[in-house]
Amino acid sequence: ATNFTTLDYLAFDKTTEEFADFKLVMPEQYNNGTIKAKFYWKPADAEATVSVVWSIKAYAATDSDLLTGASGVWGTEQVIEDESLNTADDLHISGATPAMTIAGTPAEGKLVFFRVSRKVDNAADDYADDAELLGVNIQYQEQTTVSAAW
Repeated sequence: ATNFTTLDYLAFDKTTEEFADFKLVMPEQYNNGTIKAKFYWKPADAEATVSVVWSIKAYAATDSDLLTGASGVWGTEQVIEDESLNTADDLHISGATPAMTIAGTPAEGKLVFFRVSRKVDNAADDYADDAELLGVNIQYQEQTTVSAAW
């Protein structure tokens, strides 16, 4: 009743490496190159001078690719550490990950699968409670050539 919005999130705890997958078709202007990501999250409670380490990797599937089993090969995982601001319900935005290559030869019209996780086994991840993931921002380069009409 007192919040101005409802916060949907995925809770990643400190004891088990957990994953969340999402997918999207990259925009027509995407140049098929590397991408970067930022993580939007909030800590479950206030804790000073601690960090969470997030990771992301991706795979691009094309028409007739098998979508079950171990057929896909993820691209190289990239990680980013973000320090807690010592406030329980404030939005935290990580820095950008290093450039990441999407596996499976990304191109216009391909469905890209993303997998994010909290790297609890990383020594820099020392936040003891749930890191609540609110969203992921994807940055990509655009091309100037207009795509053909459908």
